[in-house]
Amino acid sequence: MSIGFFFMLFAAQSQNFVEETILNSYADKGKIPYHVGYISMAIMYGVSTASVLFVAPIIDILKRRALPIAGFGYALFLLSFFYLNEIFLFITSVIFGFSRSVLYAAMGFYLTSNSNPNNSSLVGGGILLFIIFHNSNSKDEIQDSTVKYIYGAFTGVTIFAIAILALLRKPLNDGKARQEKQSQAQRLSSTFRLFVSKKMLYISLPFTYIGITFAFWSGIYPTTIAQTNKFDYNTHSLTGISAIATGMGQVLAGLIFGFLNSKFTNIRRDFIVLFATILHLLVYVAIYINFPKDAPLKKTCETGIIEPK
Repeated sequence: MSIGFFFMLFAAQSQNFVEETILNSYADKGKIPYHVGYISMAIMYGVSTASVLFVAPIIDILKRRALPIAGFGYALFLLSFFYLNEIFLFITSVIFGFSRSVLYAAMGFYLTSNSNPNNSSLVGGGILLFIIFHNSNSKDEIQDSTVKYIYGAFTGVTIFAIAILALLRKPLNDGKARQEKQSQAQRLSSTFRLFVSKKMLYISLPFTYIGITFAFWSGIYPTTIAQTNKFDYNTHSLTGISAIATGMGQVLAGLIFGFLNSKFTNIRRDFIVLFATILHLLVYVAIYINFPKDAPLKKTCETGIIEPK
């Protein structure tokens, strides 16, 4: 199952890094408006957030079969880049967002251990993006053939993941060791009661911050890199390098804190949170001084506070 999720998220997370950049390349040719990539991602996240409240009955019916079915929603979105149309893109973004909720809810239903393939999948996706962009004939313009290579690879990987998830064996306790069934109204009621509890309101603040951070590093930051023309290097290849570095950072942080937690049990959680907060602030300051302010929205030859060498 970990292999299936690895390949599914390999495609999903990697395409987030290049979606706005690729769609802006089509906008340069007058095929679609600018910034539809940002709108598409907003639709995905919004639908995913809203639909997570309503997917439980679907999981009750489909059980583990929900995993490959949700994968088809991912694949349909990726295929939309072969026949790019603004309306179709937004429709498939809705499907993608809903499929994301189903996938993660089904994962929670199926998992019997805390296996998390998310981190290393981004490294593999970054390597793929770097290779394709590095061998592209154009430094500034993303050619249609390059887009087809990228999304063809992502679609193929997703279909492979669907096949793996479809072959998962039936859990031994499937439908046997389950809690008393609740109606959808009861589920929603208990969910909202939990949400307004004092502890949940406190923890919702860092959850919100994590969501904003995810949107930044998976969509806005890679686009900023790609649209900063002052870099001498191929900025699209730099996007791939950024994905590799991000994935490696996630893996490394997990290993470090996992090791520290096992060896030094007296390390307090507030120390780890404080360390991560300071590190985040330093990274944001570095991004602020290194990139021009208009880079997230358009290609620019301007520089940040410091000029890249």
